Amino acid sequence: MKINITKEKTIFKKNYKKKHSIYYSTSKIIKDYTLSAVMLGLGILVAYLSHFIRFNFLAFDFSLFTLVYLIYKVKYRFVYLVTILLSLANLLHGSPSWIGTMVLSLNNLFFVTMVILFKKLFIPKRPKFYLNLWVLVLSSFLTTVFNVIMNGILYTPLYWYTFKITPTLNFLEVQKIYEKHPTLFLLNIKSYWLGIIALYTSFNLIKNIIISFISLTILKIFADKKTIITY
Repeated sequence: MKINITKEKTIFKKNYKKKHSIYYSTSKIIKDYTLSAVMLGLGILVAYLSHFIRFNFLAFDFSLFTLVYLIYKVKYRFVYLVTILLSLANLLHGSPSWIGTMVLSLNNLFFVTMVILFKKLFIPKRPKFYLNLWVLVLSSFLTTVFNVIMNGILYTPLYWYTFKITPTLNFLEVQKIYEKHPTLFLLNIKSYWLGIIALYTSFNLIKNIIISFISLTILKIFADKKTIITY
């Protein structure tokens, strides 16, 4: 009789844990969807307003802070989903060119991936402010390097070719053409690569410093230790 009672208790505990686990999992998914939808809406609004803030011919987009916040609050698949939807929304609500949307999308995906990677490597279950700062600094630095290189070999040649500024997509030929007649596109700097580095390093540093400041402030205020998620 005792054995049966013990078995029944064990079965009851297992069933309770299973039901509790299913309930928690379902509840978490609903919360993730809800928060992702809210941050997507906020991101679209910020992206639209950011178009009015410019550096040379480049438009700042500060909506990236919404993705950083989501990294600490929801499962990563939701972060990538919002990143893609934000890019599509940016294209649909009047982006000047598909190239700009493509560049922004690739940069955002790269930045988000770097933040996730460094968060996994450096941040324990109870993250601290200085660790979050290091994650954003390293991610910003690598994203800036990525952006500069890609602008030199792909983005700028593609942009100039699309708008008939140069007749070729070959970045070596584009370099030769530009260096014969420097323009404001690269700040009138005679060297193609120095122009690329000067323009896009400055642009990305300003943008990423502002995004990091906003992200850290929001994480400090809203993402307390109990609610930060580590996967």
